[in-house]
Amino acid sequence: MKKLGAIVLMGMVTMGCYAQKLAEGSLDALKGESRMNVELNYNNAVLKGMSFKDYVAQEENWDKGVKEIQAKFVEEFNKSNKGKITIGSFDNAKYTLRIDAIKVEKRGTTTADAYVVDAEGKTVAKITKLEGEGGKWGTHLNLMGDGATNMGAILGKFFKSKVK
Repeated sequence: MKKLGAIVLMGMVTMGCYAQKLAEGSLDALKGESRMNVELNYNNAVLKGMSFKDYVAQEENWDKGVKEIQAKFVEEFNKSNKGKITIGSFDNAKYTLRIDAIKVEKRGTTTADAYVVDAEGKTVAKITKLEGEGGKWGTHLNLMGDGATNMGAILGKFFKSKVK
C-alpha cells in the first residue's frame, strides 16, 4: 500500500511540474471579449531534433499538415473552453492567442508558451509550461496533431477557469 501511495504522489508531482501557469501579465483584458484570433508558430521550435527550416525541408506535407494541426487545436480549445471565448480567425478580434512551440518530440508531444497579444502587438499575458501529449501511431504530422489537440484542451480549460 505504501508503494501505491508513493507512486501516486510521484505522478502528482510530475504532472504538477508541467502544469501551465500565468507567468506574466493578466487575462483581465479578455473580460467581455467573445473572440480571439489564434496563431500557431513553429518557426523557432526544435522538431524531432531538427531546426524548423530543416524539418520543413524534409516534410513534404508541411503546409497542409500545419493547417490541420491548427484546426485540431482550435476545435479542442473551443470545445474545452465551453464558449467563454472563441478562438479562430476573426476580422474584428482585439486580441490574438499566439502559441510559440519550443519543442516537438518524435511522438508529437509539444512543449510551448502561449501569449495573448493586443492589436498593437503588445503582450498582455504569457502562459508557460504548456505541454500537449502526442500520439502513439501515425505520421509525425498526425502525432503533432494529437499534441495540438491535447494542448488545445488543456489551454481551453485554463482559459475557462481564468477568464471571468
